[in-house]
Amino acid sequence: MNSLAIQLTLHGAIVVLVGLLTGIPYGNAINRKQDENTVRAWRVAHSGLAMGGTTMIAISAVLSNLKLDPIFQYGSDKTKTIINTSM
Repeated sequence: MNSLAIQLTLHGAIVVLVGLLTGIPYGNAINRKQDENTVRAWRVAHSGLAMGGTTMIAISAVLSNLKLDPIFQYGSDKTKTIINTSM
């Protein structure tokens, strides 16, 4: 694995952990029969972070098999052009 894939795996694991930890207040909101907006907010935080972290880990698994040099090079040139024309 290259260093980018390792960093993506680590950050994905942290996001999954935070997503799992948001399940605690989500469960408390359900058990305490709080209003629907509060329960919905915790559900979105819990599921969104868990799915986002899992996606990051899945992408890091195949990242070393992708050729991203042309994409990164195009992006940096395009970014430089946008920055220079906006000034």
